[in-house]
Amino acid sequence: MEEQPLDVEQLAPDNFAPLAIKLLQGVVYEEDVRLWQDLTKVHELPLRRYFAQIGLQLIVDKQEGFAFLRQPKGGPEETAHLPRLMRKRTLNFDQSILCVLLRERLEEPDAVRDTASRGPIMTLSDITTWSKCFQGNGIPSNAF
Repeated sequence: MEEQPLDVEQLAPDNFAPLAIKLLQGVVYEEDVRLWQDLTKVHELPLRRYFAQIGLQLIVDKQEGFAFLRQPKGGPEETAHLPRLMRKRTLNFDQSILCVLLRERLEEPDAVRDTASRGPIMTLSDITTWSKCFQGNGIPSNAF
């Protein structure tokens, strides 16, 4: 039996390959107008089906303007045997303190000034000043 050539059009009938690759690389934001329009207007359902076949869930938050992939935890028996897409890493003390400080700052009411901005809510000098009280516990001054 003669082997048939692979028809790429059958694999991605709606030509969503660039968008799928971008989602595998990370978050897609509405600021990337072309990709966001393609995702929300044309390819959302086909991409959901495509990623579901490999055990990933497409999360699209149209109000906040971003989309990403999530690998469900545990879940059905068919996804329990799949390897994790992202490995879990243990944070050291310095990293843990930084995460706690940033999370604490995020919870403060005045922390988010402009919700339309995706810019940082703290500067590097803010973080350094805020973390000085922990430097006696082993955090070097250049950790941040």
